[in-house]
Amino acid sequence: MFAPATRGDDVSDTYWKECRAVNPHLELDAICRAVDILLGYSRPVGAIGALSLALRNKLNVESDLLCRSLESLLNLPKPESERQFQRMDSYHIQQIIAELQGRTDIANDRMIQIEWHFIRLLDEHLLHSPKTLHKHRSQSPGFFDEQQLLDWCSKARELAISSGRIEVCDVQIGEMLARCTIEDDDGSWPCHAIRNVIEAISTDPICSGLSCGIHNSRGATSRNKGGNQERDLSSKYRDLAKKVRYVSPTTARVLDGVADSHEREAGRWDELERWGD
Repeated sequence: MFAPATRGDDVSDTYWKECRAVNPHLELDAICRAVDILLGYSRPVGAIGALSLALRNKLNVESDLLCRSLESLLNLPKPESERQFQRMDSYHIQQIIAELQGRTDIANDRMIQIEWHFIRLLDEHLLHSPKTLHKHRSQSPGFFDEQQLLDWCSKARELAISSGRIEVCDVQIGEMLARCTIEDDDGSWPCHAIRNVIEAISTDPICSGLSCGIHNSRGATSRNKGGNQERDLSSKYRDLAKKVRYVSPTTARVLDGVADSHEREAGRWDELERWGD
């Protein structure tokens, strides 16, 4: 089995502070007990690894324990969280979140918080997207409360800096913000809350992610002759850039870049049509 959990026992303390893995052949109850003890010793990385293995072995781990293992990593003091996160195999986190997304016994707000804090590990893998967050975003315009969004972005970026992945994080934040379809009352897009986050961060990677997200939002298209579709899009994004140019210059620059890209694409389609004739 494994060492007793009595913390007053020096041998037990040493075991739980130093053990590298949980026996994969243990029964579910024993694995869950071991995970609880690891969390009690502030070792969420070991707990997450054990739970990931249990899920691969088709064991039915309780949702609350899966959530607590991820939340424990986020709730550690910053230096220790950074140290453990650097040792973490991101696949284990992705697997646990994917499992949780398929369940119905988790509070929606709790799942949103988990997905947001680990968003940089989700958006870079198509099979592990932040599904709950995307659904909530599309159904709840109030989600884009500016201060709340800024706070979440700040937390995500702090964790990304600690793991050396700030550029990836900013790209993913930009792509996520591009998916918001909410406009201001005057027709400005992105809405002011989104723009203010972009202006506050204002890095090249977040601009790159925003541009990529806008382009990807177009989806599949059917072709007419020439580049008229692209010219219409260029005009659309140029107009949006004009609306926000003086209040949100970074956002306007991205929108101008998208307009320029569509204009170039229009020229290529025109050229293809001429050659086709």
